[in-house]
Amino acid sequence: MEAALRDRWETHSGTPSPYPVTVQVADFPDLTAPERTVTVSNATTALHTTKDQVQIGPALLHLTPGHATLTLRTPELSELTALLLFSELHRARGWLPLHASTAALNGRAVSITGPSGAGKSTAALRLAGLGYTILAEDQTWLHPGTRRVHGLDRWLRAYRDSLERFAPQLLPHTQGTDVYGKHLLSLSRTREPAALEALLFLGQPIEIPAAHVARLVWEASGLPLTLTGQHATAHAISPVIRHLHIRGTGREGLLDEVERQLGPAGGITS
Repeated sequence: MEAALRDRWETHSGTPSPYPVTVQVADFPDLTAPERTVTVSNATTALHTTKDQVQIGPALLHLTPGHATLTLRTPELSELTALLLFSELHRARGWLPLHASTAALNGRAVSITGPSGAGKSTAALRLAGLGYTILAEDQTWLHPGTRRVHGLDRWLRAYRDSLERFAPQLLPHTQGTDVYGKHLLSLSRTREPAALEALLFLGQPIEIPAAHVARLVWEASGLPLTLTGQHATAHAISPVIRHLHIRGTGREGLLDEVERQLGPAGGITS
């Protein structure tokens, strides 16, 4: 299980202080906090939270300033539980999750976010077809202090007709299909991280009113589960608003906006 967790979640980010996590199999008393439910990608789960702890069924995460402990009653962890617990762990450590696709060129990156169905994945496919490096399809992580950005997605997924329309030259590089019949293009997580230059909101006006920016960034970052995570998220959003170009865009103007931020791509990258 440790190997699987490392493969999915360990990232060598280049930030100065690593955050060790101890994973142990042991019993523990249930948290007495009231039960709440969260929904992620149409899957709902119940959990209990305190200031610095999250319990989801047989798994308990305890956050401290210099170390985290994940205790499991059995040596198993579902994908949804791992996503929620490790997202909270990264969040508490100062990383900001973004439900966004991210494209990079020459060490600089742009993230594209918006509500489900807004066109983030299609945008990523179109940018891949133009030769930009896709770091994330929809799981982007930003370190606000350094603007380093990473993607945790393994694949860029697209139906065959979308590939034929937007990036036919990528069809030979697909590696099978997922359960929905989408073709899979591998996204390497070994590339050097890029610095995020801009955050683009699909469906928003080009000049987003200042009063709306913080709300939109908060919504794009998802739901912190603990008080520790809430404080860390609020702290992380402030430099994002100060230092990034935050603009709205439509589907038609998106490619031009990315090119303005990153420059033109020179063709397909491997």
